[in-house]
This record gives sequence, C-alpha cells and structure tokens, in this order.
Amino acid sequence: ASEYVMAAIPACDLQRSSFREDLTLHLSEDGSLVSMDYQSPVVALSRPCDPTALAAAVKFQGRARVGGVVEAHYIPVKVEMDAPPPGMEGVKVPGEKEKPPEKQSWIRRNWYLLLPVAFMLLGGGPPPEEGQGGQGQGQGQGQGGGGLEEAG
Repeated sequence: ASEYVMAAIPACDLQRSSFREDLTLHLSEDGSLVSMDYQSPVVALSRPCDPTALAAAVKFQGRARVGGVVEAHYIPVKVEMDAPPPGMEGVKVPGEKEKPPEKQSWIRRNWYLLLPVAFMLLGGGPPPEEGQGGQGQGQGQGQGGGGLEEAG
C-alpha cells in the first residue's frame, strides 16, 4: 500500500474530450482519502486523436467532487443453507453423508453398445452390387437355365 492515491487515463481520451476531466474523491468515514476516480467525460461528437493537432497552449477543464460514504454489502464468513443452490447439487458438503449410487438397469448403463446395433438394423442391408439391381436378380435366372452352360 502507498500513502499516495494515483489514477491515469489515456492521453487520447483527454484530447477527444477537449481536455475535460472529472475527478471523484472517495473518503472514508473519518474523512481520509481512500480512492479516486479519474475519467474523461464522453463527448457526443468526439474528435479523432491526432498528436500533431495540439495547440501550443492547452487549457484543462477539470471538475472534482467528493463521493459520499457508501456502505459495502455484508459478506457472511460462513453461509448457512439447507440445500445447495441450483446447479451446485454435485458439490460435496463437509460432514454430510453421501447417498449410495442409484441402481441402474443394464440398458441404461450400456445404451452406447446398443446404439450401433440399432443403426445397423434400421439402416437395412448392404447396398446392392453393381450389375445386380433389384430387378436384375429375377431376369438372370430365366435366361441361362440356372446360370451354367454346357460346352459342346
């Protein structure tokens, strides 16, 4: 920690806001400086940042205000609750007994083994070979007398 309070903003932000700056000093309850906000107000028609366009004499227009004492939210050291919040059911609470795992059926445990079998059964057989379409099988048997020819 330092005994000095420091804050900074980019120089281009100051140039875009025509060198206007706002300081807010935050004090503790006893009046000592705790922190400081330093910002450049947003201008509706902001100018581009051009370091060559600076005038010889730059006039800063600063405003300072003292921020009031703001009470922080109370953060409990230990949270007391009956059940974990939504989404945190899997987090183990120290000292709590674990429930025995739920008994699952064989299909629920091994569904991934049945999935390829179901796809093969629903997908049909292999594609027909070339030269044998769905209609070609019946025509081939009637012409050759069983497919065997005698030489002679």
